Amino acid sequence: MKEANLDGRVCELSLDGKGIKASEQFLAYSEENKTATVRIDFLNAPAFFPVKFNTLDFSLKNIDGGTSEMTWKFRSDIKLFGYLLWPLLRVGFGKFIEDILEELKFYVETGTPHPRKIKAMEKQVKN
Repeated sequence: MKEANLDGRVCELSLDGKGIKASEQFLAYSEENKTATVRIDFLNAPAFFPVKFNTLDFSLKNIDGGTSEMTWKFRSDIKLFGYLLWPLLRVGFGKFIEDILEELKFYVETGTPHPRKIKAMEKQVKN
């Protein structure tokens, strides 16, 4: 197993760049097993934001010469009051992950960003 590079990235989650940011850091990476673990911390989050951090384990498996399967295991460490909101959070996270995977699949298959991503980037440039 190669040692994970602890450098990550910070993603803007608001269009104006002044809101919540997601700071992503690799915790583990294996080129041989095609697996990685990423921790996502939230910066500039208001006190009532229910999530402390998320952890994402993902793996890539070759099915045949032209097909791969990606598996994600997503876990959230939520604040105590977040448990009251858990049913809503679970639905929101599910939709969020579904959109990310759809955009990734589109990019891998076409080599271009998903139309939804392009629209969001154009909106961000206008602001």
